[in-house]
Amino acid sequence: MRMTHPNVRCIGAAVVLLAEVGFSAANPPDPIRAADMFVPAVEGLTASDFCVNPNGTSTWCRPPGINDIFGMTNSVQKLKTDALGAIYLEAGTRTAIGECAIPGLTAPYFETVLRRWGRDGSVQVLGVFREECFPTYIRRVSVDGFDVDTVNGVLYVATSSSNQGDPTEGSYPYISEIVRITGLTTVLDIAPEGPPGPAGPQEPIGPPGPLLTPCPDSDADGFRDCVTIPGCFPYGGACGDCNDADPTINPRGSETTPKSNRHDGKDNDCNGVIDG
Repeated sequence: MRMTHPNVRCIGAAVVLLAEVGFSAANPPDPIRAADMFVPAVEGLTASDFCVNPNGTSTWCRPPGINDIFGMTNSVQKLKTDALGAIYLEAGTRTAIGECAIPGLTAPYFETVLRRWGRDGSVQVLGVFREECFPTYIRRVSVDGFDVDTVNGVLYVATSSSNQGDPTEGSYPYISEIVRITGLTTVLDIAPEGPPGPAGPQEPIGPPGPLLTPCPDSDADGFRDCVTIPGCFPYGGACGDCNDADPTINPRGSETTPKSNRHDGKDNDCNGVIDG
């Protein structure tokens, strides 16, 4: 039977209150959290306490009306697939890694491996929950189920842990918890970039802006004076008229034809040189 006080042990029909100081073969220390017993095999994975039910006491993660660990662990499925199409190992598969001899008991101790099968058939070991052997007790941990959040890269593992001592001294405290393992590959990590979405609705076109002041062509020779009015715009005409009052003077004019243009003291071709 399980007692609610860590220092109470049941021997037959008698209830014995153990001493508060020190530990013996019949009184191993209280168990530690399973998150502290997780050994990652993939760089970047970490485990932390998420939902803990120490020694059967009530916690927020235990379903209403459930008074023991089985209610909590059964709330997490034992086989899960994620949004990437991978399958996670059914929990509870354990492998013996050694044999431990303590007072009153010789028994194997185990590790539980968490694996992930990809759609391509590849197998990835995520890590293990590993039991340990001590001179007077066995540190036990079991994995009872899990769930996976692929979008956020989180694995939730339902566990229970205890320290097993001399079996003739009765039962020992346990901790049931849901361990939160972060760092898994997420959907967003590998999802290809999708096509651009449809364009949004077009806003109404605003009124036209003010027109620029046109550069003048007062002599109508096809060339505009683009200097007299700063910032004016030629609007299809050519700039360069250096005398917009005389249609014979523009970049197409000549200093030699007709003869009257020779030495007339004018820049007839608007090259910036008089009679040149």
